[in-house]
Amino acid sequence: MSLGIILAKLTLWGVGGIMLVFCGVMCGFWPVILNYQLKKELILTNSSKSYNLWIETPIPMYLEIYMFNWTNPSETLQGSAKPNFLQLGPYVFSEKHKKENLIWNTNDTITFKQRRTWHFVPEMSKGTLSDKITNLNVIAMTVGNKISNYIKKIPPRFIPTIFAIINQILKIEESDVFVTKSVNELLFDGYDDKFLTIAKKLEKILKYKLPFDKFGWFYNRNNSIDYDGTFNMKTGALGLDQLGDIVRWNYSPQSPSYPGHCGDIDGSSGELWPIDAASRKSVKIFANDICSSLILKQDGTSAMYGVKGSRFSADKNVFDNGENIPDNSCYCTKKPCPATGARDISKCRYGAPAFISSPHFYMADSSYVANISGMSPNPDLHNFFILLEEITSIPLKVQARLQINIRSEPIKGIKFYENLPYAYMPMIWFDQTASVTPDLANELSSLVGIASYVEPSLIGLTVVGAVMIIIGLILWRLDYFTKNQEEPLIEPSTS
Repeated sequence: MSLGIILAKLTLWGVGGIMLVFCGVMCGFWPVILNYQLKKELILTNSSKSYNLWIETPIPMYLEIYMFNWTNPSETLQGSAKPNFLQLGPYVFSEKHKKENLIWNTNDTITFKQRRTWHFVPEMSKGTLSDKITNLNVIAMTVGNKISNYIKKIPPRFIPTIFAIINQILKIEESDVFVTKSVNELLFDGYDDKFLTIAKKLEKILKYKLPFDKFGWFYNRNNSIDYDGTFNMKTGALGLDQLGDIVRWNYSPQSPSYPGHCGDIDGSSGELWPIDAASRKSVKIFANDICSSLILKQDGTSAMYGVKGSRFSADKNVFDNGENIPDNSCYCTKKPCPATGARDISKCRYGAPAFISSPHFYMADSSYVANISGMSPNPDLHNFFILLEEITSIPLKVQARLQINIRSEPIKGIKFYENLPYAYMPMIWFDQTASVTPDLANELSSLVGIASYVEPSLIGLTVVGAVMIIIGLILWRLDYFTKNQEEPLIEPSTS
């Protein structure tokens, strides 16, 4: 055997063995090292990187609002046409979130309030805040909903008397079932309405008091520290797989709007996520505006500025009420249950007959668009989705798209409501958008970049080490056979 072959075999076996041992050790310790590094950065403390991402919105966030203009209220109320709606907007507002009144609890949760502020961005908008919009009178519909619920609880012999009193009050005030107001009045400024006076006169009969002096979708919300309520959230100290989970809202683990598991306070607020969320089949978001959670299903991958992420989207059952998923029947708070595609949020919205859906009733039952016109559902424009980075589950992009609808239905015996169509009337839909900036994407890449390279590198080194050992074995076998062929099998006789 030549010295060169011996050295080659020893080198291959030695280096290959060292590679295999090194990779074996690293494969065992690398997850521990990675978890330590991620925990240091992601666990919510007042000095962690995640704290700076959470305490105040670090990226541009916008709220794009679209208003539905009811173009033919007179024809609809005369019964000659179904309601037709024309979408106006977007009216774009910059949005900021700031967490305040922080309390770090001993059970590794944090209690806080959230202040949200909005500022109109005219250069990004299509239209002005002075644009006029016609739609249902939400206050009138709220009172009508209370009347409908009330008359179901009283003895039939009292109903004619009650109806006579209500009809007289409505006749004196001369209000309308529809209103025409500016965008600003409908959103932030709010507006006075005669029905506020009517509601006050009906308080003793209906045993209900409207909790506001004006109506506006965002009235008294801009820069409010109290409107969103009080949240209690896990910090991830007991495990990064719990990071960002909301466990209590307004000091309760249960929403008062829904019974059973439908009312469980559960899911992320959308800013911090459990570290393994990106690898799950579905994720849950708790939305205080609808007093409940939304489940999004994983439907592929995408990337932002080169950073890969898992995409989660709303599917056709996101607003199912038990029709397709029996466990969702607790979202049906009033019989008959609405068809799949819209969730009753009336108990969350002060008794207004409000329903949440995807914009333009995207993926909803066809009955929702059968009684109205003007809807154009489009998956690219109207689906709700979120993109979570593959390793840390830090949000890369959010498109939170929801629509508020008011159920219109006639009330026989009360002239004011008798000519209303039975329909779910679209009022407003919004697209809350946020995405990482190139700078934040680069910062995130540096955090997860090592992890994305180490594992493939370890696999590569393991393969190389194994190949080197195999080559060494091949050389040893070749050398063995060569040596045996050169030596005679039987030594020649000397006799």
